[in-house]
Amino acid sequence: MSSIEKITPIHRVNKSLERNVERQRWLPKSWTFLTIVHTSSATIGMVDKYYYEPITESRF
Repeated sequence: MSSIEKITPIHRVNKSLERNVERQRWLPKSWTFLTIVHTSSATIGMVDKYYYEPITESRF
């Protein structure tokens, strides 16, 4: 009998990530933002935040 068990990954959003999804007060109202949480590779759980300027649609 083997003591090896299959591990199934569980993706959870912790409270700190939930807070990061909220709009920042310093961000102008006309700007949009996108928050992406990595779900694969070596960077699982890392968060990328992108801010878009409305006129030129430049990403910061």
